[in-house]
Amino acid sequence: MAQVIPPPKPLKLHEGNIAENWRKFKKAWLCYEIVAGFSGKGDRVRASALLSVIGDEAVELHGTLEFNNKGDNMKIGPILDKLEEYCIPS
Repeated sequence: MAQVIPPPKPLKLHEGNIAENWRKFKKAWLCYEIVAGFSGKGDRVRASALLSVIGDEAVELHGTLEFNNKGDNMKIGPILDKLEEYCIPS
């Protein structure tokens, strides 16, 4: 019987250390994406999977982010980059 791996806990953007919350979430997401079989899929599937587990706060944030190119809002790389820029500003 296959073991079900739970998704990462939602990203908390309004409590605690946001940068640390992001680092923990991102690490958990990257592992989860592999074991759940999303890492080999296309951008839309990967982005949809991320947005389905990241939590309401981050989904709302995603809707406000400005992406450089049309369609980047549904590409995993640009989404992760924008979330990191928000959580760990330079």
